[in-house]
Amino acid sequence: MKAIVWLVKTFVNIFFRVKLHDIDKIPTDGRVIICPNHKSNWDSVFLYLNFPRHIHFLAKKELFKNKLLAKILYSQDVIPVDRKKPSIKTIKQCIEVLENDEVLGIFPQGTRLAELKESDVKSGVALIAFKANSNVIPVKIVSTYKAFSKVDIYFGDEIEPRVDENLSQKENHELWSKEIIKQIKELG
Repeated sequence: MKAIVWLVKTFVNIFFRVKLHDIDKIPTDGRVIICPNHKSNWDSVFLYLNFPRHIHFLAKKELFKNKLLAKILYSQDVIPVDRKKPSIKTIKQCIEVLENDEVLGIFPQGTRLAELKESDVKSGVALIAFKANSNVIPVKIVSTYKAFSKVDIYFGDEIEPRVDENLSQKENHELWSKEIIKQIKELG
């Protein structure tokens, strides 16, 4: 699997110019969730190859149907998720990653979208952040995704889970998830 990662990294370095902005905002240790916008399949690759710490990404379960791809994804600690109905097992895996003071990567929209809208956000990231008492770092990826193009990755300040006692748990999750999207949009 190391050879495949090396090949992908070589390909990315030849065909894209990745630049990280405010990388010093990433804690060198401890639990954290990174939440990038998601326009392309390249997004997770750019982050995985350039992030200073190992990321356990969530990925749609359909990617795991191909045995070779599944083997590669599992070897890189990617967690399969049913986007329509995430299982308790998946949520527990995410919480375990964070309890081990590692990095979890979640695309808050749950799918690729050309435009980032608060109405498209899923509340799963908030559920996991609250359960694992984990801060979130908003991330914005800006690129045309064409060969030899520039890829700018902007990192925001950590956002701490906040609970409004006047709201239900569901309302808190929805409100906080929308705040993450708002923070992503303001980057860059």
